[in-house]
Amino acid sequence: MRILLIGPDHAGGSIPPYLDVLAEGLRLHGARVDRLGSAGVPYDQVTRAFWSADRILGHATRLLNSTDLTAYDVISLHFGNLEIEQLLPVLWAGRERAPVVHHVHTLQPTLFRAHVQDSALRDAVDEKTAAMDGYVFFGERPRNQFAPSTGAAVPRAVAWLPTTIPSVPGHAGHVGGVELPGEQGGGAEHVPQAVPGPRARCRPRRASPR
Repeated sequence: MRILLIGPDHAGGSIPPYLDVLAEGLRLHGARVDRLGSAGVPYDQVTRAFWSADRILGHATRLLNSTDLTAYDVISLHFGNLEIEQLLPVLWAGRERAPVVHHVHTLQPTLFRAHVQDSALRDAVDEKTAAMDGYVFFGERPRNQFAPSTGAAVPRAVAWLPTTIPSVPGHAGHVGGVELPGEQGGGAEHVPQAVPGPRARCRPRRASPR
């Protein structure tokens, strides 16, 4: 099976370690897994400000254009509150692609709700992520909250959340050393962020350890 694993691909943050574990586990089961993801959240450490909506859209577009969505049997989509990957379902609308399974790390991404306030992009992200081909939820509560917005016949499952996601509820997330209120870490819906600004990166499969 050919799998495109979309999600943040860098040394910081809390979702990338989970994706590393997931990718290697899938490879051990014989899948060919390619990684596609940004190298950080859209935050400028010099100005201590989030990027503009236009700049974020530009990076997301370049990220999407760097791969062939039809070259895979399935796409595994991951993003938290701040990742630009949340825009990819908006940008690939109408394109031919493989079926997408969305692993729901956050119920209401805060990037366009709180940090770069843009109601059109916020609503577009919500609409497109509620129209995936399948879902994986990290707990019954997220499934119960999110499932009503999806089609009744869409496959969905609840999975175990591994310890690669640190559990620090109530602690503000960090971006470039700046605390961001409301970016709680841990749990099924919130992840801390601590990485530089993104650049598109498509990483081919690594050889599985023997």
